Amino acid sequence: MRERIRSAMQLGARGLFNRAVWRGGLIFRGVWFRTLRWRLRKPPIREGHEIALAEPKRIFLASRETVMEVLKRQNSIAEGERLRILRIAGDTLQQKVDVRGYGEVRIDLSDKNWYAFHGDVNLMVNRHDFLVSLVQASLLTEDSRYRDCVISLFDYWIKNFNINGLVDHDKPIDAAIRVLNWLWVLNFRVAIEEIDLHKLLTVIYEQIEYIKAYRSAGGNHLVLEALAVYVAGSLLDGTSYGRTWKGWGEKTLIREMKREVFSDGVHTEQSTFYHQVVTTHFLKFYLTAKLSGDTLPAGFIERLQKMHEYVHQSMKPDLTHPILGDGNLLSTDDREHWESKLLLSARSLLFDLPLYEGFRDALNDSTVWFLGQHREDVETTGSAPASCVYPASGIAVLRDEGYYLCFDAGLFGDREFPHHGHADALGIDVCLDEENLLADAGGYGYVDDTYRRYFRGTRAHNTILVDGRDQSQVFGVFGYGALANVKLTDWAIGHDLDYVEGVHDGYAPIEHMRRIYFRKNPVKYFVVIDLISGDGLHDLEILLHFADKVQYDRAKSVARYPSGTNCSCVTTYSPMDLDETIVKGGTDPSPQGWLSLHTSEKRPAEVLVSQTRSRLPMYCVTILFQEHDGLSCEYLGEKDRIVIVGSREGETFSDTYDIGVERKSVRLSHAEN
Repeated sequence: MRERIRSAMQLGARGLFNRAVWRGGLIFRGVWFRTLRWRLRKPPIREGHEIALAEPKRIFLASRETVMEVLKRQNSIAEGERLRILRIAGDTLQQKVDVRGYGEVRIDLSDKNWYAFHGDVNLMVNRHDFLVSLVQASLLTEDSRYRDCVISLFDYWIKNFNINGLVDHDKPIDAAIRVLNWLWVLNFRVAIEEIDLHKLLTVIYEQIEYIKAYRSAGGNHLVLEALAVYVAGSLLDGTSYGRTWKGWGEKTLIREMKREVFSDGVHTEQSTFYHQVVTTHFLKFYLTAKLSGDTLPAGFIERLQKMHEYVHQSMKPDLTHPILGDGNLLSTDDREHWESKLLLSARSLLFDLPLYEGFRDALNDSTVWFLGQHREDVETTGSAPASCVYPASGIAVLRDEGYYLCFDAGLFGDREFPHHGHADALGIDVCLDEENLLADAGGYGYVDDTYRRYFRGTRAHNTILVDGRDQSQVFGVFGYGALANVKLTDWAIGHDLDYVEGVHDGYAPIEHMRRIYFRKNPVKYFVVIDLISGDGLHDLEILLHFADKVQYDRAKSVARYPSGTNCSCVTTYSPMDLDETIVKGGTDPSPQGWLSLHTSEKRPAEVLVSQTRSRLPMYCVTILFQEHDGLSCEYLGEKDRIVIVGSREGETFSDTYDIGVERKSVRLSHAEN
């Protein structure tokens, strides 16, 4: 109960009022749904309504005819993507599906009830994500086995579907995903003649009404639920209930875009994974509205474009993204991750923003299925993304020619729905010369254990830990208590030297300020300066989590990459003696040195922990550069000064950083000879 109170306190008066209104409405709508609506009368499905499913209107997918034309073009589907589709579809033929976080699950189509044999994983299996690959495989090969499998799954599902099972076992988001997946079958007319469309229409009606009755309070779940309602309404806008669905879905999606997305285009949950997932949902809404002839507000479209732009500008040199908050690397083996790859091509084909040529390899076949175009139709440019700042969300990306640093000076998460946030204030993700050097440890999974708490906590991020405390309180799977106030306070980008600054009060009354300098010319390097202000004696830990398989040589202050090419210099200075240790796969007294790239998976990874016990105020400086650049660093502790010297093409230069810890200031002077 105490933890619930701590969580509720973070919502504030407005948030508590909104949550109370939602819960009251949920009770009322739930009673209405389970009694009056379904016990006293049948769904108002009329003869002829199923015609809308037999010849569906265009939704967020390309038409079957367009896709078949594109598939005739050479390399429209890369061989690796084709094999992925056929592998997933082939497993489904064998009644096997891979559920993210659970592994392989068998689909038993005997006389057992759909909900009875899936146990704890029915949440994911019952979303019917496997339908997408079955439809794709059917169009790619014209093999009747995939069509027959769709028919078998439909017959089994319809036979076992009932309202009580829906309410007792599914969440609204599960029903929404399932409806959207079955629209692939309708849109591409796979086995459409063999499916009883009247029964399908009936269960679609029941699920959409269930979603509306039990809809989520907000966050990414509500966006997806509203999308399903809107798209179903667009298909059936010739009926009164279809028009009602469409109106509610449109109103909700436009409202949530304004509430859930910062003005700079970053999703308020502060998670890279959920930003891309939600952007995909809003994109499907935009595509459906465009094909239906509906006009969306200019503000909605502008913010949607900014969401796409953030995906493009924050991509790392290795074509991945930093794993901020919950989530994992965007692989292509499951539907959600695969769909998110659409955003890069949509940015170009829909918003006329050319893709950086170096990112072309990140495109996948989603361009074909959603937009009806070949990946070669995506316009590209040789101009690489430059450093950019997202002031409303507190994210900054410093980059130039394979050098990359993502700085997270954003809040823990959405103020009303912060469940996917991590205690990662002022964390960084770094690449040098296209090699991943420092990385966020990841999101792990949604299970209440020691590792979930570790991956959400400050100890799993590239920032500073004070007195062993998390910056923001985390507990349970999604629980949270007092949250740090974090702010991006200053920045200057676009010149030979980029600069950003952020601050947080998670250790109040202690304040942590971090300043980052990125020298781009004549030689590239990063300087991270941490100023910790306050009083008294405190334990400090500077945490640097190395990317997967990177090895750090503490004696030489050099990090070696798994590729075997180049090395990076990583050096930390402080007026107090630092006790440096490398931790990898530690468990005692708590986890440390773990990396999670995929849900419910973890692997050991090296972490450099620099510890000291110091009186405040205090500072530390971390310098990151490539060994082959030949820079030298000198620390003059008595003067609180760092001097970095280097040369290029016979010209020498020196940068001097004078640190005023009492004044929370840094003065930089640059000289060239």
